[in-house]
Amino acid sequence: MISTRIFALSILWTVLSAPLLDAEDLSRYREFQFGMDLSAVVKQAGMKPAEAKVIHQRPAVIQELEWQPRSFLGSSAEEDSVEDVRFSFYNGELFRMVVTYDRARSQTA
Repeated sequence: MISTRIFALSILWTVLSAPLLDAEDLSRYREFQFGMDLSAVVKQAGMKPAEAKVIHQRPAVIQELEWQPRSFLGSSAEEDSVEDVRFSFYNGELFRMVVTYDRARSQTA
């Protein structure tokens, strides 16, 4: 009786966890990853550290950086549907990314 329950639970666990194997890593967006420091994000985005805005300083430093990838992509800018990305940093580490898409460019035909 107990072995039947264990067998049934193991099958149930296998079925429920199968979609997780194909799931994307939600801690990443393009080349950016949660936990990156401000200097690494600035370097990846092709920006300057001075462009980060200090939102709050005490008890923790909270900064925001707004990136518009179209201005850095050159000729492929028309193909990219990302309008801008807002990065938020807590004590210098990336903890939030808000991506805004252009509706006209992100609709499929």
